Amino acid sequence: RTHPRLALVSCAIDPPDAYTDATIRRFTLTCEAKSMDRALRVEVDLDATSNALSQTECWDWLGTCANEGETAEKWFSEFLNQDESGRGESYALVRWLGRGGFPGGAQDEDVGVDVDDATTRLTSENYGSRRCTTTLSDGYPMLLVNQSSIDALDAMVRPTTRVDGRRFRGNVVVDDAPAYAEDRWASIQISQDIHAELCKPCSRCTIPAVDPDTGSTEHGDAVVRALAQTRGGAALGTSNRFWRACTFFGWNLIVPALRRGDQGMKILRVGDVVDVTTHRDGFP
Repeated sequence: RTHPRLALVSCAIDPPDAYTDATIRRFTLTCEAKSMDRALRVEVDLDATSNALSQTECWDWLGTCANEGETAEKWFSEFLNQDESGRGESYALVRWLGRGGFPGGAQDEDVGVDVDDATTRLTSENYGSRRCTTTLSDGYPMLLVNQSSIDALDAMVRPTTRVDGRRFRGNVVVDDAPAYAEDRWASIQISQDIHAELCKPCSRCTIPAVDPDTGSTEHGDAVVRALAQTRGGAALGTSNRFWRACTFFGWNLIVPALRRGDQGMKILRVGDVVDVTTHRDGFP
């Protein structure tokens, strides 16, 4: 939100299997940007206990993360200070330490999640059938967006600019559905064994105004206007008076049925079939 240039950093991990194989505890994180004369490579050890600890704030959560070291700090500080928004500050790369990657831990159930632990972060008690754990995401473990909804918004802002899914950061992207059909979905089933709730519509900040190819907000006003016109709370007829001045795009997801100790890892893959299992009457 405050440093849109971060959109220009590309990241990868090696080996790629570390994304889905929980037994891989060591991997290399590589970060690259065209304006940097060198790539950043960080050797990550998920079991390391020697990292310095950093107090990290994410919205109203304040907890402990692992600091990934001076080399990463120098790289990101140099990169972000190439723009005046860097303000001469230094920036650290931190790694999540807690159990927030487990999506079904709840505050009020004995599933091994200590809510007083400085490395645990929970979703809001106001949305969803139960509280779940999350990490340094915006506020929920996953975000669903509909490709047809993206296409509809793109059509509104042409030829001033273009809109693609990167502006909305969805990690579950569905297709073969009408634009904004997701407003009526209450729960979905993914690949037969993953049951997720669409617990809260995602209120949008300044990120959709950032061009992911340039890191600039030039022409972003066109995107903001289109969102306000079609996805503003008032335009959507929300019954929540606090939402009337907000804009919404996409839905936050939780997986409340998954318990710590479930055998195996639930993995989402491109091409998985998504079925809508329950509906809501309309936008809340």
